[in-house]
Amino acid sequence: MGILSTWRIYIFKVIKMIYRQYAKKVHKIYSQLDRQIESFKRATGLECLDPCGQCCLNPHVEATILEMLPLSLHLLGTGQAEFWLDRIYERESNTKCIFFQNSPDTPHHGQCLFYNKRALICRLFNFSAIKNKKDRWLLVSCKRLKDSSSEKVIKAQEMIDNGLDVPKMNIYAMRIFNINVHLGSKYYPINMAFKIALETVLMRSKFFFRKMAS
Repeated sequence: MGILSTWRIYIFKVIKMIYRQYAKKVHKIYSQLDRQIESFKRATGLECLDPCGQCCLNPHVEATILEMLPLSLHLLGTGQAEFWLDRIYERESNTKCIFFQNSPDTPHHGQCLFYNKRALICRLFNFSAIKNKKDRWLLVSCKRLKDSSSEKVIKAQEMIDNGLDVPKMNIYAMRIFNINVHLGSKYYPINMAFKIALETVLMRSKFFFRKMAS
């Protein structure tokens, strides 16, 4: 093996180690968020409808590459990376999330195949708030939840107005961004974000080689 090849392998190992560190930081944020969401759920009684999956069917859901690193590294470590890379190459980026598994009985309902590794927005939606122009924190909830649990949604907003601790979308997005600006700043359709993240951990991505050259 030549010196150049040995050096390249060493660099790849170091970069993968760095990616694992990034993934650990993302996972830590996810764990903190999950605990905060559980507390918010207990206080408000809000829950996503079961079965559902409407969010997963939305092709406009976006994520950053960094959000998809924990899942990509998990697939790499369990020998599933190549399988999912082939699947994502066969799928257009502007379609439903590739990890949404349809219910056999109801096509528009289903579940996430990697729920514990899901992206930030998948965790935040229905259980977080954004600040409007009047500095009021507004609950972000879907139409189905508003229609089915309107009283709970209204009550939850009143509780937020009265100081209930609620996950704040922009704060969590900024925490992800602060881990790594290049990987955590740009938003892509979720399938595209996953594709780039998986290519990156496999060292195939144009994004990766462009960063290496810069």
